[in-house]
Amino acid sequence: MSAKSRLRFILTSLVIFSTYLTGLVPTRSALAVDGLPGSPMFGYGARLDLQGQGIRQSVDLAAGMNFTWLLVEFDWAFYWPDPTSQPKWDQLDAVSALAHENNINLVISLFNPPAWATTVHGPDPEHTATLVLKLARRYPDIVLAVELFPGANTVAGWSAQPNPQDFNILLQIVSTNLRSKAINVQMIATLSPLSPDNTVTDVPDKDFLEGLYAYGWQADNIILGIKYDKITGDALQPPSPGGFPVLRHYEDLRNILIPHHDEQRLIWVTGFSWPVELTGNPDLAMGQAGWLFQAYRLLTAQLYIGAAFFEQINPNSASGVTSSLLQPDATLHPACSLLSQLTNSTNIIVPEPFEKYLVLPYIIKGISK
Repeated sequence: MSAKSRLRFILTSLVIFSTYLTGLVPTRSALAVDGLPGSPMFGYGARLDLQGQGIRQSVDLAAGMNFTWLLVEFDWAFYWPDPTSQPKWDQLDAVSALAHENNINLVISLFNPPAWATTVHGPDPEHTATLVLKLARRYPDIVLAVELFPGANTVAGWSAQPNPQDFNILLQIVSTNLRSKAINVQMIATLSPLSPDNTVTDVPDKDFLEGLYAYGWQADNIILGIKYDKITGDALQPPSPGGFPVLRHYEDLRNILIPHHDEQRLIWVTGFSWPVELTGNPDLAMGQAGWLFQAYRLLTAQLYIGAAFFEQINPNSASGVTSSLLQPDATLHPACSLLSQLTNSTNIIVPEPFEKYLVLPYIIKGISK
């Protein structure tokens, strides 16, 4: 067990022991789940595409790898196109049941609001609050967190011209509605670093975050999410301006929290994959596994990062997403064996085929097969 894992284990043991001293038996709701505020433990997870392949196999895989979370992408326009009828719950019901069987917690990621729930300022806050309440009430003790419109600093993520004031209003209204109904669901406000693929109307995440603070965001206990659409470089490469973002871009956002005296706010990495240099070539699977292994070791070492979600656990051949832990042919990606050692806090034994990919620093352009 690594020193970092021992520290997290000791802290968790102290929380459990102190709870027993007060005469309470910790339950799933009484003791903070890994990754949530109040828990010293890191939360491992992955994004699950409801419309992808291998749903049951993916939930079983997540359980076998000792993942705490699955983040389920909920296409609002697809699952609730008509406000006069109820949402189409069938697929989410099935995933929720599987997650419950395997003691896995769910994050619901809302995106793509329908036209009836969208204004010129973006997703309608009241309609959003209504949907979040429906989700929380339908899946109590399973849906413990909601990610609201990841990449809200982009036109694609916000479905309108992004504006930190509009996003802050939505966050406040949803938060107020949850509190008024005494519903304890963690909210996640997720931004995305820009890349050369973004449009000129998208707002850099650092500027957008500063804008949120200008409208009083520091008063909220909302997790700051970062979703990387694309990434580049060594997992340990420090951030630098221009081009595709590197994994350590989260340091740039953390450096904005500190001057606002908000260093206690948790950060979640709600979506990331191996870098563009290692994407689209099945012959580089070992390199992908080595990069992901290093990335998770780096993320777990940051006490202000509560959880991280690989994108994604299951493939969706229809949308062209095949970089997944469960591969299109139903076999497992080589990364699964390494990640399982991390999540189960075992003594890490790196199989020989991986060793050359774990040399620090990891040089992507010098990769050899």
